[in-house]
Amino acid sequence: MRKPFIGIDGIPGSGKTTFRDRLIAKLGEASCKVHHVGQHSWLSPWATEAISEARRGAIGIDKQHLVDALIEDKKLHLASNVWPYIEEAVVIADRFCISDLLLIAAVCPGAEPLYVERVVSLDLLPDVNIVLEVSRETALQRIVEGRKTGRFLDDPASLSAGVATIASTALENLGTRVERISSAGIPPLFREVERIVHSVLKHYH
Repeated sequence: MRKPFIGIDGIPGSGKTTFRDRLIAKLGEASCKVHHVGQHSWLSPWATEAISEARRGAIGIDKQHLVDALIEDKKLHLASNVWPYIEEAVVIADRFCISDLLLIAAVCPGAEPLYVERVVSLDLLPDVNIVLEVSRETALQRIVEGRKTGRFLDDPASLSAGVATIASTALENLGTRVERISSAGIPPLFREVERIVHSVLKHYH
């Protein structure tokens, strides 16, 4: 029986890294094998070029080409970095689907339904997408304090667009369970980690 597949998502500055690292550590303490993957596989040269161009905030990107690139990358990601491990380990994926929607909304607004239509046809998606929620003001403060700014998606204008997209109904149409968790404070966030670990243990063995 395959192990749980968990996606961790949220806007920049929402606490994804803090949540992920705590979850991986606690699962390890519970003797669960964990395999962590990032958002992209970067295994297709043409898809990598298209995604990288979008992440740089290029203007005039063809929406069909970007969606094709994101789906191609996801297919390779699943084949190379998820399926080979899912029978033996809990797979934790950073920004697996929802952050793709954020990127599309920022550079090709209106193309989100096209991506959703394609991504739901993939042969494996996270059993649950954990979406960390925080106010824009707190997220921006964390970005500035952490000096993580570097991509145009970390800028305030793009961040606001991302919040609107994540709150949209497209999120609910991904075909997987979505759990929204407040990341406004560390103690409550870590309590949520304990809850997730308890749930994973029910399906691990």
